[in-house]
Amino acid sequence: MVRSMTGFAQQSISVPVLDTHVGMSIALKSLNSRFLDANCKLPYPISNLETEFVQLFKARLLRGHISFTIHLTTANAFKSKVEPSMPTI
Repeated sequence: MVRSMTGFAQQSISVPVLDTHVGMSIALKSLNSRFLDANCKLPYPISNLETEFVQLFKARLLRGHISFTIHLTTANAFKSKVEPSMPTI
C-alpha cells in the first residue's frame, strides 16, 4: 500500500546508440499534490519524447507533482555531420 506520494529516484545508465554508448542520468521526483502535474525536462535531441513520457505518467498516476529529468553525460552523442542528398538537390 502506498503511504506517501513523495519520493526521489536517480539512475545513471549507458544506452547503445549506433556504434557508441551514450551516458544518461535520469531523475524522477514526486511530491504530494491534489491534482496531477507532470513535467519533463529532456535534452534537445530527445525532446520529441516529452509528450510520450507525460502520457505514460497520466496513464498510471491519479495525482501528484511529477518532475522527470534526463541529462546526457555524453554531450556530442547525437551530433553528426550534415550531408545533403545530392540526388534530391
